[in-house]
Amino acid sequence: MAQALSILPEIEDENLLVGINTADDAGVYKVSEDLALVYTVDLLTPVV
Repeated sequence: MAQALSILPEIEDENLLVGINTADDAGVYKVSEDLALVYTVDLLTPVV
């Protein structure tokens, strides 16, 4: 995953709490002081 993500530009946004820099399978974006959105990839279809 790190190799695939390495071609993407780094995103600098103070509201992006978890982005591609950590190579996680989820991203977290702060919407307000008490609310954040979590987007995750639970299933990746295999390439055959």
